[in-house]
Amino acid sequence: MTELRLGVSACLFGQPVRYDGSAKESAAVTERFAPHVTWVPICPEVEQGMPIPRPPIRLEQHPEQIKLIEYKDSGTDFMDVMTEFSASRAKALAGEGLSGYVFKATSPSCGPGDAGLFTPEGDRIENRDGVFAAAVRAAIPNLPMVCEEDLESAAGRENFLARCEAYESLQHAREGRLLLTEFHRRWWIFFHAHSASSGEALGELAEAQQVDAYAEIFFRETTTPPSREDHQRALEWAQFELTPVTTPHTRFRMTGVVGEYAKGQMTLRTAVETLRDRAAESQLVSYTQDAYLWPSAARLVEYEAL
Repeated sequence: MTELRLGVSACLFGQPVRYDGSAKESAAVTERFAPHVTWVPICPEVEQGMPIPRPPIRLEQHPEQIKLIEYKDSGTDFMDVMTEFSASRAKALAGEGLSGYVFKATSPSCGPGDAGLFTPEGDRIENRDGVFAAAVRAAIPNLPMVCEEDLESAAGRENFLARCEAYESLQHAREGRLLLTEFHRRWWIFFHAHSASSGEALGELAEAQQVDAYAEIFFRETTTPPSREDHQRALEWAQFELTPVTTPHTRFRMTGVVGEYAKGQMTLRTAVETLRDRAAESQLVSYTQDAYLWPSAARLVEYEAL
């Protein structure tokens, strides 16, 4: 897997661009992911022309429209200029080969689904995408998008990295460099850890080479990180697939692995490494390229805590 190219809110990258002149550095961004990722830091508010420091802004519902208000000072509405800038910047990003994006949580410009919409009196009405996050979502469909809080757990980090890797691989399918059926084979166990109900439809789309429809289901169903029970289901499925070509002794060992993982006596890394050794031992070439049994180095580190 090549190094991932990911967008990130500049404040999470350690740049002092927030309204009060501070940064909100994320350890996952600047330390844990650093060896595996090329970051593209962006602060839409600063790039649009707002100064540092600056009065804070928020999304407000007014009778005629939603505004992006400088609510503690002048009452200036930045919605039109921010919307125009965001659409243009997101369109440019669509051509820069991003495979994912880490946004600043709750930001009125960058919050991915958790930016508050308020009344003019300051009462929260609902959560929604920030202005720039909404533009990125529209310009780059199915792009994996999280906030820094989603990366505080090993499960969140692993799932995000996996989805970014899958997104990059699906781009190869869209460009004709990879058959969609090949992608489906490599990522099937990963998908099975998330969804036990959409697999048949996904397989039919893969056979028909319907990349866009496939991607919509794949990324919708894999948004939430799998639980231990979900991983157990995926391991059991892998064990079942490997059973016909293994010896009775090997089958017994594989059953023990899944059982120990289910009881919390084994990490996902140990369980996966044992099963993939069996796949290699049985010369199952298809499974030696599986994205779940053979995760990238960055994901394998996170498996240790799952």
